[in-house]
Amino acid sequence: MFFRRKKSFDEYVREGKQDSNIIFLDVREKDEYISEHVVGSINWPISKIETFDMDRSCPLFVYCRSGARSYKASNILKEKGYLNVTNIGGILNSQSEYLYKKTIK
Repeated sequence: MFFRRKKSFDEYVREGKQDSNIIFLDVREKDEYISEHVVGSINWPISKIETFDMDRSCPLFVYCRSGARSYKASNILKEKGYLNVTNIGGILNSQSEYLYKKTIK
């Protein structure tokens, strides 16, 4: 029996950055987003995900800190009729070159 390996967060980010149609949706709270996020992503906290509204055919890569909130948000978005939603998991321990990390001075 063959098992398909799930892509890592960083693999999804690299893939998504190659396709300008993909929107990265960060479902963490604003303070978490400010400290670190995928460059160019949209911050829409899970606490407000029911109000998210855009073209339902647009490809969304949803992420959070560990993957739990993005899993829940992805399911809500699919229930709302979004057709192309991918839960890419959590930003925790990411080494992607596409991350913004706030530095403390």
